[in-house]
Amino acid sequence: MAAVRRYELLEKIGAGGMAEVYLADAHAPDGSRRRLVVKKIHPHYSEDADYKRMFMDEAKIAGVLDHPNIVRVLDLGRMDEQLFIAMELVEGRDLQVVLRALRASKTSVPLDVALYVTAEILRALEHAHTRQLPNGKALQIVHRDIKPQNILVSSSGTVKVTDFGVAKSAVREGAT
Repeated sequence: MAAVRRYELLEKIGAGGMAEVYLADAHAPDGSRRRLVVKKIHPHYSEDADYKRMFMDEAKIAGVLDHPNIVRVLDLGRMDEQLFIAMELVEGRDLQVVLRALRASKTSVPLDVALYVTAEILRALEHAHTRQLPNGKALQIVHRDIKPQNILVSSSGTVKVTDFGVAKSAVREGAT
């Protein structure tokens, strides 16, 4: 695929209503590489001011969050005339894939696992909602799209919330 700036898109791994998601390598000046994810806005939304604003707001909102249960935003920029967000790669599966596999094997989620996943999601959401700017202003971020596809479970058991695309926040409302 294409190498733009310092990101090399390797493989398309998903798509949603607003963007496509790629496995990518980030190339550092010293020649090292780091595997990550690049989310690019769909080309047909590239010139739509509302979609561009929503996409940039997603990066801005998620970019102020620093929590082990939230996917980190690393960069926001343009490639091929399309906005992109570079994010950490979570090696694992989304919760929808995990739940489908369990259903297919006629296995239920053990109660302790369900409680653990729920608690980790709630930790992420609590951090987002109570996060403050350096001036003490509360961001009051509300995700508004919690669903199994937006919960990532790493192969080591870490649970991370992703996709703040429709989040409501003081950041989005210009209160920063």
